[in-house]
Amino acid sequence: MPTGPIRTIDMELIDALFGMGGGYVLDFTDRTFAEFFASELGINIDERRYSAEGTSKAKRLRYFLRTCSAPIRLQVLLALWEYRETKRKR
Repeated sequence: MPTGPIRTIDMELIDALFGMGGGYVLDFTDRTFAEFFASELGINIDERRYSAEGTSKAKRLRYFLRTCSAPIRLQVLLALWEYRETKRKR
């Protein structure tokens, strides 16, 4: 498992998998995005530091993934994948 920084090619795949074009992430609103991170991961994604490169959900998520540790990054991506798959199966 990679432990270093997230690669550009990996971020492009993440963008595609989670529908991050135009600043969106999946079907989250700003409120539900914050609630998801808080309840599923115990993370306040609305902290000012995650908005260093912009305030859209996609920009905050990209910044978060580039700056967090590899274990946390994996935890976040798995939680988002589970959410995506649950929605898709409905």
